[in-house]
Amino acid sequence: MKQKQNTEAKETTQTPAEPMERRVTLNLNEAALVRFLPMSIGDGWFVRHAYHLLSKSSIPCPRRVSPALGGSRNAACPVCGLAKKLSASHDNAIREFGLHLCAKMSHVTSCLIFRFDPGYGEIQEKPESESLKP
Repeated sequence: MKQKQNTEAKETTQTPAEPMERRVTLNLNEAALVRFLPMSIGDGWFVRHAYHLLSKSSIPCPRRVSPALGGSRNAACPVCGLAKKLSASHDNAIREFGLHLCAKMSHVTSCLIFRFDPGYGEIQEKPESESLKP
């Protein structure tokens, strides 16, 4: 039986002074009561963000990013083209580097966390001031 990997939800709030982001990680057997909020951009409740990792810096991928962020499936991405060529190589080291260059995707969403259960039956109610904190 296959075990579920960690699931991450990201809480993002922007104020005029500075943006605030809180990352929430749910491990196996943990649960949370959340409400996903519609995004101000895009069509749904999340926005897809894609990037290539190269020398500890990230390069946005115009082909895999949500259209709401300016992406298009028909856009030319030179890094995707290079990754495809390198991953088709017969040399294992070159193939591994090509696979490493492929776009990594993440989904960004806004959510409110009302209740958190760490998996031991100890449900932790979040106070309203914390749940609705901008």
